[in-house]
Amino acid sequence: MLDDHRGLALHTTRVIAVLAAVLTVALLAARRPDALAGLYAGTAVGLADVLLLSRSLTRFAGAGRELNPRALGVGMFTRFLSVAVLLGLVLCVRALNPLAAIVGFLLMPSAVAITGVWHTRRLRIQGAADAVR
Repeated sequence: MLDDHRGLALHTTRVIAVLAAVLTVALLAARRPDALAGLYAGTAVGLADVLLLSRSLTRFAGAGRELNPRALGVGMFTRFLSVAVLLGLVLCVRALNPLAAIVGFLLMPSAVAITGVWHTRRLRIQGAADAVR
């Protein structure tokens, strides 16, 4: 699945949605509905980052030998710069809670880590089942 970049993006997006829903319930339970807009804005930037990462990885995987390290660096730097500008714009909006926006954005690396651990465990279980056969 980790070679399937669109599948990785889909699974990561689902994990981000679940984590955002859990945080929404927690914020509502803490009587902080004013932070929801910041959380959703940061989550939207995180989702954009997932989609840009998936697109970049798919493009680089399909390039084969014609891709040199400079092109890889420029592509990843462009993605990083785009996400930084989006996050900067979100943090500049005064109506949004900046801490909630950063927490929403940090759901992306958390979701990628959860997806990676889940996939690794799934492969380990499949390998153990194949060894028993």
